[in-house]
Amino acid sequence: MTATPDLGPPKVGPPKVGLPPDGLPQEGLPQDGLPQDGLPNPRRIWALISISLGTILVVLDNGMLNVALPAIARDLAIPPAQAIWLVSAYQLGLIAALLTAASLGEILGYKRIFLTGATIFGIGAAASTFQTEIIPLALCRVVQGIGASGTLGVTNALLRFTYPRAKLGVAVGLNSMLGTCAMIAGPSLSAVVLEIAPWPAIFAINVPMAAITITMGIFALPNPPRTARSFDTLSALLNAATCALGLLALDSIAHKSPIPTIALQAAAAIGLGYFLVRRQRGRTAPLLPVDLLRIPVLSLSVGTSLCYFIAAMSLLVGTPFLLVQGLHLSQMDTGIAMTPAAIAIAILGPIAGRLADRYSAAILCSVGMAITALGLATLILIPDAPSLPNILWRIGICGIGFGITIVPNHRTMVASAPPDRSGGASGLLAMSRVTGQSIGTVLVAICFGLFSATNAPTASLLIGIAASCLGIFLSLGRTSFMPTRATKPR
Repeated sequence: MTATPDLGPPKVGPPKVGLPPDGLPQEGLPQDGLPQDGLPNPRRIWALISISLGTILVVLDNGMLNVALPAIARDLAIPPAQAIWLVSAYQLGLIAALLTAASLGEILGYKRIFLTGATIFGIGAAASTFQTEIIPLALCRVVQGIGASGTLGVTNALLRFTYPRAKLGVAVGLNSMLGTCAMIAGPSLSAVVLEIAPWPAIFAINVPMAAITITMGIFALPNPPRTARSFDTLSALLNAATCALGLLALDSIAHKSPIPTIALQAAAAIGLGYFLVRRQRGRTAPLLPVDLLRIPVLSLSVGTSLCYFIAAMSLLVGTPFLLVQGLHLSQMDTGIAMTPAAIAIAILGPIAGRLADRYSAAILCSVGMAITALGLATLILIPDAPSLPNILWRIGICGIGFGITIVPNHRTMVASAPPDRSGGASGLLAMSRVTGQSIGTVLVAICFGLFSATNAPTASLLIGIAASCLGIFLSLGRTSFMPTRATKPR
């Protein structure tokens, strides 16, 4: 028998005349045996609710924990630096398992991986409520992170098979908007919970949410055709080790660990990453989606996403220090001051989703990131004793920029991959989110290590502006592959 030659990944070029608004290929796989594009109503709505609850669940949890860290450190009699490891442990489990979950979604089914991830997350949250020592609690957080990878890793792949292509931007927009709002609202909600209950309640409230997500998902989520291929276990192990060591190196930088420790962690991550990339070359559906990164639209969208989340963390992490330490606002006023960003994203998310179904993401994202840069610049130029409204409109501008940017960019990342590689694209999107947030947080931490408490917030905001400008450049690079204007979908 003659072996079939490996022709390698298909060549990708500029879109042809007559393609959809984003210049991307049409879907070609039926969902659940249905000839139609997406699920029928009302199942489509229930599926969207289940997917969105899963996103809110894993994003909100990490945001709420940040506020509870001082109380945890006090009750467990540990220094604050050890309490911060609870955040790092979650990120460690999430980033190490994210691409593995996306790959398993293509092989075992997106629905199965999503429900399994939500179950593992709920178990980890339930176990966290009973821990009285830092090490067992950190291990539970690793379990939660692994579960979160199962839901986030296949979320956008499920959306692609839930909604018709003409409405994909609306679905991705709503999900992205809810996730971003949960990220911003997490600290405020945590403060409310801690006023009426001890810190284990932060974990306990995740259990019923996970149960609802799983129950709805069993009956509503789509179950698209699976990919017939074996799972690459060695690549999964290499990926987990590379991501874990890379995250540890970043965390060591933020905590001013000894230089030899940082160098050893970084060198190990780079070395394992090199072997991982070499192993992925030539594979038709690699766990590390290097095949998808050969698609210019998608690779530029990944870069834009990284820039967006770095800029977002410069606002979310750096601005509270500016308001509390620099402008001497109370914790309550600081929480109120951050609210316009969430409101702007909530309003503009659905609108940007509809625009993303009609216009080029390259232009929409460039406009959004330019507005983000403008908003961050107004915060740097804020007067010494501003009124609260004078702060609100500046943060509101940042929220407007975020709201315009995230949905078109996420839609493009999901839709630009072949249908049978939706899991890889979904994992790549989630990975860009986590990586951008991690890099942004570390850069802000470095600013506070290098500069005084007065100048560090300004330096972190300047990093956000630089990231936004780079995002504009990367996003505009997509204009060679995507039309700037499209007709309204039928």
